[in-house]
Amino acid sequence: MTFVSYAQNFEDVLLWRAFGRLERGFYVDAGAAHPDNDSVTRAFYERGWTGINIEPVPELFARLADARRRDVNLCTALGAASGTARLHVVAETGLSTLDRELAAQHRDADWEVTEQDVPVATLAEICSAHAPATIHFLKIDVEGSERAVLLGADFTTFRPRVVLVEATAPNTTTETHQDWEPLLTDAGYAFVWFDGLNRFYVAAEHMDELARHFRVPVCYFDDFLRAADTELARRVSRAELRAVTARAQAAELLEQTMLADAAVETADALSREWERRARETEARARQTEQRAERSEKRAETSEQRAEAMQARAASAEHLVRHNEAQNAAELHRLHVALQRLQAEEAALRASTSWRLTAPLRGVVQTTRALGRRGGELPP
Repeated sequence: MTFVSYAQNFEDVLLWRAFGRLERGFYVDAGAAHPDNDSVTRAFYERGWTGINIEPVPELFARLADARRRDVNLCTALGAASGTARLHVVAETGLSTLDRELAAQHRDADWEVTEQDVPVATLAEICSAHAPATIHFLKIDVEGSERAVLLGADFTTFRPRVVLVEATAPNTTTETHQDWEPLLTDAGYAFVWFDGLNRFYVAAEHMDELARHFRVPVCYFDDFLRAADTELARRVSRAELRAVTARAQAAELLEQTMLADAAVETADALSREWERRARETEARARQTEQRAERSEKRAETSEQRAEAMQARAASAEHLVRHNEAQNAAELHRLHVALQRLQAEEAALRASTSWRLTAPLRGVVQTTRALGRRGGELPP
C-alpha cells in the first residue's frame, strides 16, 4: 500500500523504509508539535503504532491529546534536569523555544512571542515512567535545546534503535550538530544520514540490520505520496463527487421541474374543466332559479285563481242558499195560494150556485168534447 508522508522533509519515509515490516512499533517524539502538520509520527500512528508525544506548548498539546488517544501525551519541556523553565511561545508555529537568544531573533523577525513558565522533565524520567523496553525511534526537534535533551537521556537503559535530531539552526541551513553529536556517538550511536535538516543515527547493535536503509535519499522506489497531495486528491475527489452529485441533483431537479410542469398543465386542465363545470352548474342553477320563480309565479297565480274560485264558489253557494230561500218562500206562497184555491173550490162546490149550474157545466163540457172530435164549434 502506498505510504502517505506527513513529515516536512520526508523523515517518516526513511523511517518507514527501515521499519515498514513491523505491524506494531513504539516511538518517542520530543517536540511533537502538531499531531498532523509536519508530523514524523502521524503515518506510524495511522498504521497502529503508539508512542510518547512530548510538547510544552498548551495549544499544541491539547490537539495532540485529542488526536492521539492511544499515545502518552505530555505537556512538558525536556532538559538536562527536571524543574521549570521559561518557554518563549511563537504561536501557530514550530518555533517555540527555551533559548532566549532564538526568541530574540524571532522577535526581530516580527514574530509575535509570548512567555510562560513550563515544567521540565528529563528524557530518562519520561522513558522510565512510560516507555517499553523496545523503542524503535526517537525524534528530537526542540529548537536549540538538543544538547540539554540528550544530556537528560539514559542511553544505557533505553536505547532507541534510530535517533533523528534536527541539526540546523531554525529556518537556516547552518548545521548545529557539533554541539551535541558527541553525546550520541559516545553512547554507541553511529551517524548514517543527513537529509539537509535532520541527522540520523543508528544504535551500534542494530547497524547491520538498519544502516543499509539510509544509504540513498527518499526516492521513487519508496512508493509514497505527500499528505498534501493526498489531501489535494481527496479535495479533487470530493469536488468530482460534488460535481456528480450536483449533476444528479440537476437532473433530478429537471425531472421534478418537468413533472411540476406536467402537474401544472394537468392542474390548469382540471381548473378549466372545473370552471366549465362551474359555469354549467351556475347556468343550471340560474335555470332552476328561473323555473322556481316561474313555478312560484304560477303558484301565486294558481293561488289567486283558487282564491277567486273559492270566492265564486262562496258567492254561488250564497246565491244558491238565497235562491233556495226564495224558492222556499215562493213554494210556501204557492202552497198557501193552492190551499186557498182548494178551499175556495171546496167552498164553491159546496155552494148552491155550483149545484144549480151543474147541468149547464155538463152541457158545456159535452159540447166542447164533440167540437174537438168533429171540428171546433164557435163558442
